[in-house]
Parts: sequence; C-alpha cells; structure tokens
Amino acid sequence: MDDIHAQHRKRIRDRILNNGLADFAPHEVLELLLTYSIPRQDVNLLAHRLINQFGSISSVMDADITDLMRMSGVKENTATFLKLIPEAGKRYQIDKFTPSVVFDDLETVAEYCVYSHLRDTEEEISVMMMDARMRLLGNETLAKGNACDVPVDMEKLGSILFRYNAVSFIIVHSHPGGEATPSDSDAVLTQKIYSLMKNFNKTLVEHIIIADGHYVPIIHHLRAKGYDFYTEG
Repeated sequence: MDDIHAQHRKRIRDRILNNGLADFAPHEVLELLLTYSIPRQDVNLLAHRLINQFGSISSVMDADITDLMRMSGVKENTATFLKLIPEAGKRYQIDKFTPSVVFDDLETVAEYCVYSHLRDTEEEISVMMMDARMRLLGNETLAKGNACDVPVDMEKLGSILFRYNAVSFIIVHSHPGGEATPSDSDAVLTQKIYSLMKNFNKTLVEHIIIADGHYVPIIHHLRAKGYDFYTEG
C-alpha cells in the first residue's frame, strides 16, 4: 500500500480518536471498517459501491453473505467480518447487563430488550427473570412465532421461573419488521400470564413489545387507558 493510502487511513483513524463517528458519512464508516479486513488496498470505492448497492450501512451488514460476496472486491473473509460487526455489537450491549445491574426503571429494561432482540428475524417471546432486588438472573426464549399461533406454554414459563428462583419477571415479545403496537391478543396474554403466575408469588412486572428499535410496555399502555392489572382481575 502506498504512502498516500496509508496517510489517508491514518487521517480517518485520527478523526475517530478525536471526535468519534458523529461526523462521518456512511461510506466513510464502512471504508474504515473495511480497512481491517482488506489492509493493503484502497477500499474507498468499494465502500461507495456497497452503500449504493444495499442502501445503508445496516443494510450492508444485514445482507446475505452470498450477496455480499457477489460484489467485486468482497471475499469470504470480508463478508464474514461485516456480518460479525452487528452480532458483536449486540453481544456487547447484552454483556453490559450483568447480574449486578438493577432493572428498576423502564428505560433500562427497554434498552436491554431492544438490543437483545435487535437481530430477530421472526417473532419471539422471551422471559427475563429477576430477583428481589430486580437484578437480572437470566433470559430464556419461551416461543417463536405469532403469539396467537404459538401460545406461551404456561407450564414451561412456571418451570423457568422456579428454576431461577425468580421473584419477578418481564415478558418480551419481538415483532421484527412490524409495529410496536399491542394487539388485543397481546393484552389477553398479558392478563393471563399475570393472573396465573401471581398465584405462585411470581410478579409480572411488564410485557414489552419490541419492533425495529421501538418498544411499547403493555401494562403501562393499558394503565394509561385506566386498566390496572394490580387492582383488577
């Protein structure tokens, strides 16, 4: 690689160290990433081609690996690298929420839920277990698919809660590609889970719908309409 390209890459990295990625154009972000998988070539044009082909940085990383490898200049190593970046980001965000983190406010819960379901490609219903101090004990999948078509197995839910010795829990329902809007069936499911599990001294704190980075807490949503699980049913 000639001195001009080396100096260009150094300028890009210096900009990040000084200011982060805030003032970077999409192709510049991608160009920087590509320098780590293609270290001895000018990747500026490749970054432009990828953005033009797929439309955005996220679309490049979400593209099928075979589609990426059809692009001239993208070999298996680079395609794999690009696919790993969002997965590593997701793992980083989840890893931040160690058992020492207390889920005592909706924003913390929502941030965890959004990132833990960021890469979902089909609907998924999961459960987060907490102890008496609202510390996360674990997170397990209950079902995949639409809640109407794949009902939550209440026996499985109860077994998980008792296995973790959970005091409280949160249900998370991801709607990838859809809207974070609670349906009537979501409300019915929430009431059913709350009513059944409170008989075993397991408190449903919230049922959160996740869709494309947005979320709606069903219990808070219904309370705003005058319905309160803790005083009704």
